[in-house]
Amino acid sequence: MTELPTVGGSGNVWGNLLLDFLGVSLNADGTLKAPILPRTAVSDANYTILATDYLVAYTALTAARTATLPAAAASNAGQMWIVKDESGAAATYAIAVKTSGGNIDGVSGSTGKTISINYGKLYVYSSGGNYYTLESLPVKSGLAQISGGALQFGVPTNELFTGTVGTTGLNANQIRYVFFKVDYPITITAWQFDVSATPASNANVRVGIYRADGAWQPIGAPLYDNGGTAVANGFTGVKSATGLSVALAPGRYLTAINMDIAMSMRAYQVGSRAIDGGMGTTPIVQKVVNSQTYGALPTPGTVWNATNLAAGGMQHSVLWQWTE
Repeated sequence: MTELPTVGGSGNVWGNLLLDFLGVSLNADGTLKAPILPRTAVSDANYTILATDYLVAYTALTAARTATLPAAAASNAGQMWIVKDESGAAATYAIAVKTSGGNIDGVSGSTGKTISINYGKLYVYSSGGNYYTLESLPVKSGLAQISGGALQFGVPTNELFTGTVGTTGLNANQIRYVFFKVDYPITITAWQFDVSATPASNANVRVGIYRADGAWQPIGAPLYDNGGTAVANGFTGVKSATGLSVALAPGRYLTAINMDIAMSMRAYQVGSRAIDGGMGTTPIVQKVVNSQTYGALPTPGTVWNATNLAAGGMQHSVLWQWTE
C-alpha cells in the first residue's frame, strides 16, 4: 500500500516509499498525470450507488431506471457523485436519482431528481444531512395545449412572440432562412404556414430544416425536406403537414423556405438573434436570403448572403409542433 515515509522509520526503503507515493499523481518526468475519473458502467438496470462510486454512467436504457444514492450522513459530507446518460435514451427512458435518506435540493429523497434529456447528467453532493445539485437541469419550454384538445404551434425555444402578426412577401427562386435554437432534444411532429396573398399561378413551396454553424450558416444535408407543398392559384389559408418524426439535438437550426412562384404569408415575429452592425432605427435581422432555383433542398445548404432589416423581430412564417 502506498504510504508516506516516516522520519527515523521505514527502514532503508524510504526513498522507494516516497517515489511510490509521488507516482500516484506524477509522471516519471515530474509532470502531473491526467486525472482519471472512477467510472461505474450501468447497463439498463436500477443501481444502488456506493460510497466508492464517483461517475455512474448509464450505457443502455430500455426502461425507466432509478439510481439510489447512499443516505446523506456526516461520513460523506462533501462527497460528490455524477450520474450520466451515455445511452442517449433518457428522453424516452428517464433516470430517477433518489436517496433513502435526506432531501435533494429540498425535494424529498424518495422523489429525487430526474434526468429526462438525452445525454443528460446530474452532479449531486452531500452536505452531511441532505443532497444538493451543482447545476440545474434545463427547464423545457413546451407547447400550450387545450385541456383534452389540440396542441398549439410555436418556434422551438422562442417562447415569447412580440405580439406582431403581419405579412411577408416571399420571392420565387429564393432561399429564405430564419433562425431557431434547441436547448434540449425534441422531435418535430408537424408544421403549418398561412398563405395571405395567393400566387399568380399554381405554385410549390419547399419547407425544410438545416443545422446551422456558429455564424448561422447552413451545414450538411437538410434534416427535413417536405418534398414540396402545392399552393394553387386563388388559394389563401393554412397549409400543414403532420405525422413527422424529425429528431433535433441541442444546437442551432434554420427553417428554410423555397418556392417557384412568389406569394405572401403570415409572419409571426419572435426575438431576433442578430442586430446589423450599422445600428440605426431598423437594425433587427428579420430573415436572411440568397438566390436558389426551386427544387429539392441541396446538400450542403445554400449559404445566405443578404439580410432583411427592420424594427421588428425575426419573421417566422412556418410554425412547428414538437414533442420533448
